[in-house]
Amino acid sequence: MKNELKVVNHNGKLVVSSREIARNFNKENKSVNRDIRNLIVQNCTVKNLFIESTYISSRGREEKEYLLTRDGFSLLVMGFTGSKALDWKLKYINAFNEMEEYIKSQQNQIRLPQTYAEALRELADKAEENEKLKEENYIMLPKAEFYDTVTKSEDTIDMGECAKVLNMGIGRNNLFKFLREHDVLMSNNVPYQRFVDGKYFRTIENKFEKPNGEIKINVKTVVYQKGLDYIRKLLKKYYI
Repeated sequence: MKNELKVVNHNGKLVVSSREIARNFNKENKSVNRDIRNLIVQNCTVKNLFIESTYISSRGREEKEYLLTRDGFSLLVMGFTGSKALDWKLKYINAFNEMEEYIKSQQNQIRLPQTYAEALRELADKAEENEKLKEENYIMLPKAEFYDTVTKSEDTIDMGECAKVLNMGIGRNNLFKFLREHDVLMSNNVPYQRFVDGKYFRTIENKFEKPNGEIKINVKTVVYQKGLDYIRKLLKKYYI
């Protein structure tokens, strides 16, 4: 809203600063503050029309001011005189009126139903919105549970545990097969290098000795949390 005067909304009340009044009516702020204090002394019931506040001056010091309501402003400037006093009084009255109209226009955007039919329509819309929200939450639930489970895992989990965590109707062996078919794992169930570099999977080498004394190396593929999420998305797209 365009206006040369600073009438503002302060905790639900339209107010103007004593500093601005002093400037526009060619008075000192301390003089205006003194006049306000005198009004309060004369009749303490007007105290709620003048809200004590502070501001930081150009010298960086905290100074006192008052925030005046519409009635407080009217009471204060009632005795102001001068060649431009009347003009400024009218300008402030218009400024208060314009701000009130602006606030009302904003409040009117939150419109309550005016008829029984409108109330029923709004109720139906709200019910439809709630149903849609429930459906969205239901769709998101498996993902939420998935992340809850994954968060509890330490670093990586093996493919058998991965199948259990995903809980998407596919076992360990079929999961290996699925990932081979979709060029994630090679024929020996070791991930392609791009998935290792991307921190989706890693391999663990275990040495073991056969009964004949021969030393063999077993390579085991384990899954990072990032890999779990990738597998879940892949299964949703091609398996379910």
